[in-house]
Order: sequence, then structure tokens, then C-alpha cells
Amino acid sequence: MEFLLRSSFEAMKKLFGFLIYILFFAQGVYCGTIAFPENEVRQGFAKVNLAVESEGTWTADSLQCEILWTTLLDVTNDGTWRQLIPVYFQNGTAKVPMETFYRDNVCLDIKNKRGQVIESIGIGLHQDKPLSLTLKFDKNNHLVDVIHEGGTGRIDLSGRYSKILSDFGFTTITSAKDWEDSNRFLKWQIQSMMPENLKSLTAADLTDDERQWIESDLTRTYCATRILPYVRRAKTWGVDFVGVNPDNIKQPDEEFYRFLNDCDFSSAMLNDFSHSLRFVCSNLLQDLPVGITPIGEKSVSDWQADTKARLSQVIDNPSQLLLDLLTMTSFFNQIQYDSTPLSEAQLENVRSFYGDSEIGKIILSRNANPFPNVFP
Repeated sequence: MEFLLRSSFEAMKKLFGFLIYILFFAQGVYCGTIAFPENEVRQGFAKVNLAVESEGTWTADSLQCEILWTTLLDVTNDGTWRQLIPVYFQNGTAKVPMETFYRDNVCLDIKNKRGQVIESIGIGLHQDKPLSLTLKFDKNNHLVDVIHEGGTGRIDLSGRYSKILSDFGFTTITSAKDWEDSNRFLKWQIQSMMPENLKSLTAADLTDDERQWIESDLTRTYCATRILPYVRRAKTWGVDFVGVNPDNIKQPDEEFYRFLNDCDFSSAMLNDFSHSLRFVCSNLLQDLPVGITPIGEKSVSDWQADTKARLSQVIDNPSQLLLDLLTMTSFFNQIQYDSTPLSEAQLENVRSFYGDSEIGKIILSRNANPFPNVFP
């Protein structure tokens, strides 16, 4: 029986890989290539210079432009409305706080003096490459182009990224049978629902590098937020909308969760396209049935060693970056969700393990200011 389940799972993985290939690479759209460099956790600022060229009435003085910046492992989408603190331009220049080396799909809102949003575009910020933007308006005050130089080299003026995200999250109200059998649920999700959620990438006007980045992000997000919490979702969403009998939901064995090996947990996840990295990490801590506990006052080295051993039951060779992000998430859950500052013992554990590293600095800064990019 175990052999049959393993063989079925391996066949499913091969089919999953084939579907991803067909969905994302068997197409004729090509827009050139801008390579993504290695990303890293780093505090700093990205500089943005802004100019306006208009055939109409808009001028730099009549527009109010602001950048809605986000933190690493952001929690602004945790179910509680939190108003983001924007970065404004002063004399045509803005300095945007960053916690990663670079970040794409950062929202730039272009507003009139009454605060009405005229346009929203996605920009790519890079700490070592200032971004210069020139907004070009026609005589009817319509934004017709954005000339850009620097940053990551990527910009979303036409709504490509937002269209992909708006199509992501689709679900079908299916039968309770698809939920009450975990293997049937896994097959349905991988073969049907995930490709359906990602199909907008097929027609999107993207470079090969953009397509690969967004594919890996949304695949990881889907797996970690729609499949990983199978038991929790089946006993809530499944009961409410599908008529699932909660008594029929059984905890799958560890083999069920091996689909996570098809997710990209490299430094590419730091360029958080869907702003879902916090949910991914939180669900890994919460929903994997391998006994991961909150870090509490354990030493970071001991907790990471234990967590790595437990993760390795379902994820082959968890990276140090993933372990660090899970460490940060465990601390942040205490600071932000439980509203409990780190104890002196925990602070010493952070300093002892991370020293003056960027990750340690971010943990300590979040302890001092739990929500740095939202209004109190």
C-alpha cells in the first residue's frame, strides 16, 4: 500500500512538472530578458527621482505622488485593515525604506491635490541603483508613458501584474468527496485548481525572467496557502461552502506534504510578488504536522537545528534563508499577533546568534516598532 501511494505521488509530481512547463513555457510571447540578480536581506533605502512632462495641465506641483512601501514578512494583509504610511516626494526625490536588496511590484500612486488616485503603477526598487521616472501625460491629462532608468529595470504601467494577481485566488465549489479524501484533494488542486489560478500568465506580456519569477512566487503561494493548510481549510471553508463532514477529515501523513519540494525557497522569494511571504512562512510553522513549536526562549541555533530536522521530513535540504525567515516569522508572530515584546532572554538569543547581521537588526527593530510601515 505504501509503495502504491508513493508511486502515485511520484506520478503526480511528474504531471505537476509537465503542467507547469506547458502553462508557462510553451508560448510565443517574448519581450527580451532582464536577469534577476541574487537577492538578500538588507536594510537601507532606494532612491527614486520623479519628473513630469505634460501636454495638458498636470505639472509636478499639481500632482501628489506617493510610494506605498512594504516590509519584509509584511502583515498588512492579516485580515485587519492597516493604512500604509506612504513615502512622499520632496523636490522630486523620494527615499524608500527597504529590507531587501531589491523589490519589484512596489506601488506608486499618482494623485491629484484632492487625494484622488489618477494612476497606480508598479515600480522596481534597488538599493544600489536609483530609479529615475518621467511621467508623460497627453493633452487630456492621460498618462501615456513612463520613461524609466535604473532600479530593477522593471515597471508595470499597463496593469500586467495587477491582472495576474486579480485572476489569482479563483476557486470552484466542488463536491465534499474532493475534500474528504486527502489524496483526491491533492490531485484536484495540482491538476486542476492551481493551473486554473495561474493561467493568466499564459497571455501576459512578460520577459522570460519575469515569468519565471512570478511563476515561482505564485506556485509557492498557492501550495503554501491553499494546499498546505488542507486540514484547517477543510474543517472551516470546506464545511461552510462545500458541506464537508469534519469527522471525515483525517490528518494526512508526511508524504502528502512532499509537494512542497516543487516550491522555490531560494532567495527569489525575497522579491515577494504577491506580498504573501508572511503567510507562506506562518503556514509552514502552523500546518506542517511535524511538531514545529514557537521559538520562545530557545536559543536560535537549537531551534533552527530542531526545525531543520523536522522540515527535512517533507522538504529536502531546507536552506539557511528559509530557516532564518521562519525564525523571523516566529518572533514576529509573538511581537505582532500576540502583542508581546521579546523578553530579555530572547533579545540576548537574537544578539548572540545574529550579531550585527541584517536579519538580527530587523528582528530587534520590529521588537521596538512592530508595524513600521503602517499608521498606529
